[in-house]
Amino acid sequence: MKIIFFIVLGCFLIWGCKKDEVIDIQLATMYAKFLLLHEKEKSEGQLSDSLYQQKVKILFAEQKISEESFKERISELQENPEVWRKFFTVCMRNYDSLKVSVHQ
Repeated sequence: MKIIFFIVLGCFLIWGCKKDEVIDIQLATMYAKFLLLHEKEKSEGQLSDSLYQQKVKILFAEQKISEESFKERISELQENPEVWRKFFTVCMRNYDSLKVSVHQ
């Protein structure tokens, strides 16, 4: 009887606990680098479109991720507003520290 009680209790605990989405720090850093590259190089007009695309390809190669995979993962995160907010908060922390290190 005790065994059944512990099994039922365990099931309730497992089902009752909400699993938090783990934020992918590497992806957040990659997104921050991508935003910084876009802001610094593209938006400020420092690079032509072709040179910008070359830098983007280099960034993806350095991070060992394809552009399609990156876009797909970002889209998945954006589907859940709470997860996206957490991800974007981590991303912006990385962005701010990257921006500071670039300007030094």
